[in-house]
Amino acid sequence: MYLEASGLRVLVDAGFSCREMEARLAALGVDPAALDLILLSHEHGDHARGAARFARRFGCTVAGTAATLRCLGLSRVSPRPLTVESGRALRVGSWIVTGVAVPHDAADPVAFRLDTPEGSIGYALDLGHAPEPVVRNLEGCQVLIVESNHDPDLLEQGPYPRELKQRLKGPRGHLSNGEAAEFIAGAATRETRNLVLAHLSRTNNRADLALLSAHRALGKQSGSIRMSVAEQGPGNGWIES
Repeated sequence: MYLEASGLRVLVDAGFSCREMEARLAALGVDPAALDLILLSHEHGDHARGAARFARRFGCTVAGTAATLRCLGLSRVSPRPLTVESGRALRVGSWIVTGVAVPHDAADPVAFRLDTPEGSIGYALDLGHAPEPVVRNLEGCQVLIVESNHDPDLLEQGPYPRELKQRLKGPRGHLSNGEAAEFIAGAATRETRNLVLAHLSRTNNRADLALLSAHRALGKQSGSIRMSVAEQGPGNGWIES
């Protein structure tokens, strides 16, 4: 996720190669060298693969929990990384970044709330369930980006090994469509204007099923929220606040 607000340019997670991230930023009209910060939710490759190389190539700051930075060998890179502590606000320019610990099989993963002078964004990917502090941290955000990873029936009937199926639907795995919908219903408020369902499995989910679950959970409120699904291809384009 790439964000611009009040003169700050931030990339949240960096799971592509450095070259791919350069190309994708360029497609948005963004100079990679102008990036101020890479904010990492956890160390898994699909969220952090290109972070170290990109940061060294372009000299941007990296931020994440101490365990995430340590796992990626980023604790001593230059410029000095910023450490996110769960439940504590971190000021980055005019932004306030608040990370809250999520249940996932990583060292110290977090979901983010990013409060900018132009609006608030909630970002929660890779979590096996949504504890109350995570839901509360995302309340009132104008934009919500939430994992809706799998449909339970498609997962059960699909080709994955039993062990992987158990991991995905376990308490430290990934949210199903129904679990994501329940999470969203708790976090969405009158201020919420955009919802992006993300991290959908190509094998174990479909966009229409994820959207239907979210619509049902939000009820009448769904009429005032623009919903979309993050594609694994070229990206979703801009959401302007």
